[in-house]
Amino acid sequence: MGGEVPYLAVELISRILESCTSKATVAVAARCSRQWYDIAMPLLYHRVNINNPQSYELRKSYLKSLAVLFLSKPNIAAHVRHFSLRPGFSDGPEWKSGVELNGDGDWDSALLEKIQEAIASISCSDEERATWLKEADCDDTFLALLLPTLPNLVSLDLMGPIYAKYMERMLWRFGTGAERGSAFTNLKSLFWTYEQAMCTPTGAIINPGIFAMPFIKRIYLHQVHGGYGDEVDERLAQFSPRTSTCTHLELRDCRFHPSDVQNLFLMPKALSTFIYDIGRDQLYYCTVSFSTIRQGLEHHKETLEELCLDYYHGGIELEPGMLDDPSPMTPLNEFLRLKRLKIAPVFILGMSLPPETAHAADQYLRILDFLPKSIKQLQLTHCEEPDNLQILLDALANILIKKVTHVPTLHQIIVEIDFSIVEKLADEFARILKLAEDVGTNIVLLNNFGCSEDKGRSKRVERKWGFDEDIEWKECYEFVNYRPIYEAIDVQH
Repeated sequence: MGGEVPYLAVELISRILESCTSKATVAVAARCSRQWYDIAMPLLYHRVNINNPQSYELRKSYLKSLAVLFLSKPNIAAHVRHFSLRPGFSDGPEWKSGVELNGDGDWDSALLEKIQEAIASISCSDEERATWLKEADCDDTFLALLLPTLPNLVSLDLMGPIYAKYMERMLWRFGTGAERGSAFTNLKSLFWTYEQAMCTPTGAIINPGIFAMPFIKRIYLHQVHGGYGDEVDERLAQFSPRTSTCTHLELRDCRFHPSDVQNLFLMPKALSTFIYDIGRDQLYYCTVSFSTIRQGLEHHKETLEELCLDYYHGGIELEPGMLDDPSPMTPLNEFLRLKRLKIAPVFILGMSLPPETAHAADQYLRILDFLPKSIKQLQLTHCEEPDNLQILLDALANILIKKVTHVPTLHQIIVEIDFSIVEKLADEFARILKLAEDVGTNIVLLNNFGCSEDKGRSKRVERKWGFDEDIEWKECYEFVNYRPIYEAIDVQH
């Protein structure tokens, strides 16, 4: 009896293994018996996380082995629901020469044969196959071969290079139907960021194929841009309008040419959530146009429920009247399904506010006029930056005074502003809070460290994702997705 595996109900074994925090333990359990193997394998491969920041060669070895495993044993590949890779996989052959698959070096003959067979089977021509075989010893190749073997993949989380030739081609072909099969038919969420490099601090080039995934719902992009410089990305223009199933599009610390912005808006059939956090020009420079963003939003005014228009925590530099177009956006009052709006006032007021001595009488009215009647939550970001803070105070008062007739369902206003400003204008903010209390609207003031010398650097944490920042992906490394925790400011009223 001592050497035998005791009989336990399947449900009990499964519950025990699910509680294991170590995959090594689950792997050992899989070797106990055929029954335990059948229960353990789906748990063992349910979530595949490759997280080895120390060694690129070791990471490439993992990808190579996984590619061969999944190509050889589709029954194991079918267990994978979530795939994550940190840090980034390397650039493809466009940027770095690969090593020809000729059997030399550290290639095991069985691995070599399986990779060669896979490349041959999905190449569209002899020329394509020959070229790929010559430059295929890179993890761009291994991922392009590996991911299509996962028919039940639900979420994909990748940190990639500036450009990945084979990944882009593979995703485009499967997404557009040029490549047949069950790949990506269950993929609902995709996160793509890129690995920082000292010599290439320019963000990653967007991969249009991700929008073509047949049932994709949520796309999260970090430090991504289109094309090069101020040139339109023709690949985005080739995408068939209103065909993507994506309903949640999040662009954080990204920067796109105005024409690329229009094409991005044209891809999805119907967005319910759109988040655009304009990136730093130090990361990647191209012109910014508020009016173009507003035009693109028009395509989704019948479906949009959550909208965030913001910019990098450290601030943004634009050149009004020269290269950029930071003129005020036209109102969203016809967006009758929009319930939650997070926006920096500069998108509503424009970049060039009138000087304090010549305060235009209608400036404070613009924020209320901008809102649709359906709005339930308004969050104003970077409120320390308007040239005239009185506009903000007057705007808040105007919204609250006219709440019943203009925004009757508005139950919360969140204001992100530096603590020092609130302290200086404590009486004014106390008046606003009292007015909000009288009309049944909750106002929350958050300290965003906007005026502090270090921008709250000592309080930085890795940001989460989604409109409420409650969705967690793997860490982006190098503090590139860090921001201080915004703490509530208490004002006595």
